[in-house]
Amino acid sequence: MEGVNSADGTSGTQFRIRDVSVDPRVGVISGPGGTLRLEPKVMTVLQILARHPGELVSRSELLAQIWPGVDIYDEALTQCVYQLRQQLTSAGGDNSYKDLINTIPKRGYVLKEGPLPLDSLPSITADATGSPSKALRIWLTAVLLIFGLAFVYYQWGGASSTSDASKPQVLAVLPFLPLTAEHHNPELELGMADTLIAHLGKINRIIVRPITSVRRYGELDRDSLQAGQELAVDAVVDGTIQRNEGQIRINVRLLRVADGVAIWTGTFDENFSDIFAVQGEISRRIVDELSLPLGRQEKERLGYGGTLSVDAYQSYLAGRYHLYRLTPLDLQTSVTRFRQAVTLDPNYALAWVGLASAMFRSPLGGEVPPGD
Repeated sequence: MEGVNSADGTSGTQFRIRDVSVDPRVGVISGPGGTLRLEPKVMTVLQILARHPGELVSRSELLAQIWPGVDIYDEALTQCVYQLRQQLTSAGGDNSYKDLINTIPKRGYVLKEGPLPLDSLPSITADATGSPSKALRIWLTAVLLIFGLAFVYYQWGGASSTSDASKPQVLAVLPFLPLTAEHHNPELELGMADTLIAHLGKINRIIVRPITSVRRYGELDRDSLQAGQELAVDAVVDGTIQRNEGQIRINVRLLRVADGVAIWTGTFDENFSDIFAVQGEISRRIVDELSLPLGRQEKERLGYGGTLSVDAYQSYLAGRYHLYRLTPLDLQTSVTRFRQAVTLDPNYALAWVGLASAMFRSPLGGEVPPGD
């Protein structure tokens, strides 16, 4: 397929993947499940993969084409691919679309099925004379109307809430709970909360309660709203998590403490290897629902947890879990697991910090000689 030559995803010819039509010119995909607008970078990922169906496209090649000349975290690409899978599945109306893009760990991605020419153009196109179609004119009118209403709201109704909007949001992320008691995995449940706290703590306009404040709320019968009141926060994030071999299921809620309203809920059924992308998506949705504008650097940092190695991440979670328990045996286990994490990924800064903390505390328990 030709025409994929722009990092902003706006150039290129139209094509179809299964029953989903793709129009890069307007950044839209359409299928049985509906019409969705892709972010420019996400559209560019799709275009590049479509140029090489059935072939491995390396992560470095994708990064170089999408962010030319920019030093950026690999997690940004992981998030783009994750969003692309989700939106193809929504537009296609079929979960089988999730399998269209194969992840080759540490190497890149493969689009399993090649693009097809359009038998008929989707509704959002130009007509034969080159003029916008009726559907496109309606769409543009709707967009202008929305912007107009937003402007009116800001001028007449939004100004009064400016002072409130400028106040930092105070948030607590509670330890996630198992879907069933027999699937209790305390390392993963506490670790999920710990990771989201680290992500959200990078945002200047959010104050996030530390893991040491929330870890006591890990009981199955807890009251999340009462926990929020005790922690004196505006909103609480809680949820359930269950891992079944290579799959993970996560349910998450954002609750407003003042009235108990669920501001946002989400469910994720993914491969465990996609856990970083899921954590990034949850963090972004929470920030969006709190109506907090992000700068470019904040967006790039939001979903990055310091490693792309799932094995290193699991060892890190185990190290963090045992570190907080503070018994001599737990501290010794913590040191072992942090060492495993930095062996798997020597550039994992958080794991090095954890190892230093565990070794510092271990002599207090008499398990590691002070000079080690």
